[in-house]
Amino acid sequence: PFWYHSSRNRKVSSIFKFLVLYDNNLRGAIPTSLCNLTNLSAINFNGNQLSGIIPRDIGKLKLLRVFGLNSNNLIGFIPVSLCNLSSLKGLCLFQNQLSGAIPRDIGRLKYLNDFEVSRNNLSGPIPTSICNFSNNHRLILYQNQLSGPIPRDIGRLVSTISRLTLSRNNLNVISLSENNLVGQIPTSICNLSNLNGLYLFQNQLSGAIPQEIGRLRLLIDFSLSGNNLLNGPIPKQLGECSNLVYLDLSSNGFNESIPYQIENLISLQSMMNLSRNELRGEIPSDFGKLDKLETLDLSHNKLSACLTTVNISYNELSGPIPNIKAFEDASYDALKNNKGLCGNNSVLKPCNSSVMNGRKEANKPKTNLLVMILVPVFGSLFLLFAFLAIFFQFRKRSIRNAEQTGQTRGTSAGTNLFSIWNYDGKLVFEDIIEATEDFDAKYCIGVGGYGSVYKAEISTGQVVAVKKLHSSNEGSEKIDLKSFESEVHALTEIRHRNIVKLFGFCSSLERGISFLVYEFVERGSLKSVLSDGEQAVEFDWIKRIRFIKGVANILAYMHHDCIPALIHRDISSNNVLLDTEYEALVSDFGAARILKPDSSNWTSLAGTYGYIAQVTEKCDVYSFGVVMLEVLMGRHPSEIITLLSNVLLPSSSSTINTD
Repeated sequence: PFWYHSSRNRKVSSIFKFLVLYDNNLRGAIPTSLCNLTNLSAINFNGNQLSGIIPRDIGKLKLLRVFGLNSNNLIGFIPVSLCNLSSLKGLCLFQNQLSGAIPRDIGRLKYLNDFEVSRNNLSGPIPTSICNFSNNHRLILYQNQLSGPIPRDIGRLVSTISRLTLSRNNLNVISLSENNLVGQIPTSICNLSNLNGLYLFQNQLSGAIPQEIGRLRLLIDFSLSGNNLLNGPIPKQLGECSNLVYLDLSSNGFNESIPYQIENLISLQSMMNLSRNELRGEIPSDFGKLDKLETLDLSHNKLSACLTTVNISYNELSGPIPNIKAFEDASYDALKNNKGLCGNNSVLKPCNSSVMNGRKEANKPKTNLLVMILVPVFGSLFLLFAFLAIFFQFRKRSIRNAEQTGQTRGTSAGTNLFSIWNYDGKLVFEDIIEATEDFDAKYCIGVGGYGSVYKAEISTGQVVAVKKLHSSNEGSEKIDLKSFESEVHALTEIRHRNIVKLFGFCSSLERGISFLVYEFVERGSLKSVLSDGEQAVEFDWIKRIRFIKGVANILAYMHHDCIPALIHRDISSNNVLLDTEYEALVSDFGAARILKPDSSNWTSLAGTYGYIAQVTEKCDVYSFGVVMLEVLMGRHPSEIITLLSNVLLPSSSSTINTD
């Protein structure tokens, strides 16, 4: 690393003040020679993968103010020499694998603003010297294995502990949660009058909540859940913390009744969780004042007495209200704005006899009701399954007959149409001819090595791409049908999301026309996208790299995953299409053939000029390389191909087309 050499150069080490290398995937140990850069005032190695220990001589960097090693894989102890860095303002070591105790003299860092060592394996007590921090803003020690009591003098950190949160306010926080802390909550913690967040959950604290808790008038979040050994009453002074938004005292041993002063916490919004305690008595009658509260959990307690108040206003309830005192004594405001409540309440209309009789009947057990429901249901299901079985059997037989008829028509001498269609719908030859106006040039959207592609909207409203195959002057019928069958066979054998879907094919022997019908890909070919200025700009480098990877994956699938292997033989910017997300889709399998083990001696060649290699089984790879260069250059790389063919392959350059 560069700092290894820099530390041995006196001139360089004397001017080095900042070493900021966060989020760079750095690995290995921190070199001890780093400690020779004595003029350093800031080190930030956060978010790397550094391992090993923190150098013991780090205390030599007397001018160091910020030391950040968050989110690495460091092990070992926190060096005691850190306590000598009297100018240190920020010490952030969270989310590593540090062990051992927090140095007992850490309190010598009187100007430390930020001390974070959470999510490590630290053990032992919280040093009492931590209470000497005179300017601390963040004290974060959660998710360790710290033990022992919370220091009694922690209240000396009056109005200093704070941190900046997403709400852009100074949130005063003490977070000592998820450790093994024992003992009572020190009363002095209630001297932190600016405290906004107090998190002591999941420890082994005992005793009662200090009655002085009411001094924390600015407290917003208060969580003591999961300590189990906390007991005694919930102090009524908690009702003086009028800014509380979140209160979680669950899974402890609090007893006696819920103090009615809790009703004063009108800012409670996120949650009030008093579950899993030993609370007794009645629920305070004025809990209805907490109209902002989203979640109230009083489960697993020993609360008693009847429900005394109810508020079901602004719903869509109808019918008679329950015959209990809380509903009968409910006010108009508690029942208003519903659909049609009735019953024994002075603000409601009495229910008529039919409603009451219906309610009585509804409460009677009806042994025959289940039979009356289940018999028609199961009977209907049986008939439905029988109908479906007959339907699918008939459909299967019809499809088999249609295929046999189509194949017979296609091979007979007097037939003009050969067709096989999948479940996407049956298209007729005349429909395609009409949709393209007999393949008028205005519908042509591309030309490949084996045919021209037309855009057509058929009678069903579906837009499809129709590839009309080229025919040769001599023996056209035989050649066209052979290529036709080759492409269809290839497409029916392979399954890949990046290969254009084939709907069907037609061939008219009388007209000498053969064409295939594909799904229509919106953006069209790579060639058309690169030639369109606006689309070419939108086709940025990230999309281009993803596009190239997509084509490579398709070819790998064809060459290695298909059994037997398939070769395309016409990969070009005309035959590689892009969908709306610029993902690659390969089309035009007119040149595809089954790749046999002895197929290296081919005697025929079909494909697009400028993308064809010599006649070997590697022609797809060669064509892919040309397409990749075209994506990177934004145009066909004819000059590069000519240069390479003349320089590297002078004896065989005549076989490579660059037009």
